[in-house]
Amino acid sequence: MFDRKTTSDKISATLSKLADDVDAAAGNDYRRYTSRLAPGDTIEPMDGTIRTDEGRAECSRIIAAAKERVREICDQARDEALAEMAEAPSPAATAFIAGLEARDKVSADELVAGLRAYGDNWTAYNAMMALVKREETRQKTIIPINVSNTLEGATDYIDGARASTSTTISKCFRNPTKPDTAGLRLHVSFSQYLGEIL
Repeated sequence: MFDRKTTSDKISATLSKLADDVDAAAGNDYRRYTSRLAPGDTIEPMDGTIRTDEGRAECSRIIAAAKERVREICDQARDEALAEMAEAPSPAATAFIAGLEARDKVSADELVAGLRAYGDNWTAYNAMMALVKREETRQKTIIPINVSNTLEGATDYIDGARASTSTTISKCFRNPTKPDTAGLRLHVSFSQYLGEIL
């Protein structure tokens, strides 16, 4: 079942692991770098800089694996959302909606009650929202509806999360010798605070 928070949490966990893995790779790279120094060579400080070709290749593999994992998470979320959207409404929902559609006038209370009772199904939700629009047009008034379906904007959210994550990874790792894992961790923390991937 599609859930924005679950999707966001999985992406955040993937980005956090990416930062940890790149930091570990930088530590391995530093040890590799210092093992190759000759006596009298100046030792550069351990500051997260990737100094060897092997280290850059290792970081590239780690980043590629994280991007692939984010793609898998987003694909799974999209599949779950589309499967939910394809579910047929219950017979009770179908009968309720057909009854409302057959009437000339439907009250706002009936529409809200129908949305609360059957709005968890995407097809029923859309049919009820079409009735809301019909009644707003007929009654020439706005009907306040404080009910939404968890699939409302789901595919837009997934596409946005995918694009945002790709942009974040590209920004934090645009310099192959100086990865910005601190910036990535800050982004993850802020996203977790807001409850959504930015």
